Amino acid sequence: MEFVSNVYQENGSKVIQCNIRDITARHQAEEALANFSKELEKRVDERTAELLTANRLMKKMLDEGKRAEERITKSRERLRNLSGRLQSLLEEERTRISREIHDELGQALTALKLDLSSIRRSLVSDGLSEQSAKIYEIEQAVNRIIRTMRRISTELRPGILDELGVAVAIEWMAKDFQNRTGIDCKVTIKAVDTISDTVRATAIFRIVQEALTNIMRHAAASQVNVSLEKVDDTLIVEVRDNGIGIIERRMIASKSFGLIGIRERVQLLGGEAVIRGKPGEGTLVRVTLPDGEGANSNA
Repeated sequence: MEFVSNVYQENGSKVIQCNIRDITARHQAEEALANFSKELEKRVDERTAELLTANRLMKKMLDEGKRAEERITKSRERLRNLSGRLQSLLEEERTRISREIHDELGQALTALKLDLSSIRRSLVSDGLSEQSAKIYEIEQAVNRIIRTMRRISTELRPGILDELGVAVAIEWMAKDFQNRTGIDCKVTIKAVDTISDTVRATAIFRIVQEALTNIMRHAAASQVNVSLEKVDDTLIVEVRDNGIGIIERRMIASKSFGLIGIRERVQLLGGEAVIRGKPGEGTLVRVTLPDGEGANSNA
């Protein structure tokens, strides 16, 4: 019950007014509200604890993910550095073998050819034509070996690349490609005379070489355009053909070692490689490389 009394004046006399009210329903409602409030607070506390636990778990997972990502990033960086070192060692080994073939084997074969020529002339002078003919056959075989030796030496490391620079080397390579395949190959060089960084020059040469090799093997093209230009501090290399056009799945195939090699070389030098094709409209290989000081040269 609720009891309320008031005192006030009525005709000069004090009067007390009392009001008595049944508040059972209100009291029950207040108790129910208090119980609900307690239950709500309890649920909020439980939910807050769950959220704090979930938050700690999420933070732990994020921290572990971040550490895993850092490990993956460091692992990729180590692999990239290793790849660059391997490419550098491979290029050094190619150069060494090429020089040994050209200098030592080349000199030995040339001396052998001269000796055979001298013996053949002596046999001719002595009237031994049959023996002279045999020596001539051996001499021609030596000539073929010399040509093969020079081709292998050039493919390993063309001397023109070191002696005259990458621009001249690309022009020579394009001409040789055209002579061997019958595919018309045009070269455009703009604002590039020499590239002092031999690593960068070698990478550009190998990228063009790999692109031409892919065209020869897969493109079924009749026209190839190769360009090398320098814009500000950026070197831009493009090899474009009018062949069947490379398809997406081949660009990402694990066995596309040539395309993988191009991307790896470019990434090592801090550049960007774009390879795209359209069926029936050919393929474009476009590479941009920084040429300023401080550019990565780990390739």
